[in-house]
Amino acid sequence: MNARHRERSWSIAPGSWSVEADDDCTTLEPPSRDTALQISAYLKSSGDVTDEDLAEFAADIELLATGPARCGDFRGLCGEHEADGVHWRKWLLCAGPHLLFATYNGDDAASARDRSVVDAMLATLRSEPRSPLN
Repeated sequence: MNARHRERSWSIAPGSWSVEADDDCTTLEPPSRDTALQISAYLKSSGDVTDEDLAEFAADIELLATGPARCGDFRGLCGEHEADGVHWRKWLLCAGPHLLFATYNGDDAASARDRSVVDAMLATLRSEPRSPLN
């Protein structure tokens, strides 16, 4: 995979996918631009993110968790479902005080095409130390 894309508290190796970031989330798209992986980051103000925090956030966002997830430095929950002809995959991940919410969506064909690529990208997630300026 190519160079890493770095955000304030995390990084990922996007491979051939394009990356666009704004204040709310980071969007990664394949060259076909027909699907997207989006990652939003949150920082717990005190202490590390706990399993109870994950469960509470999962309930808040109505994540239908289908199992545990391990993505690089992060661990948490994952789930997938279909809605209006769109296949959704979602991850709620934590490392220390950092919480990531990642979503992937696409039609069935694109989802099947991208599954291993998305899994490989997420496996490159790293928790990045925050500098005093961040």
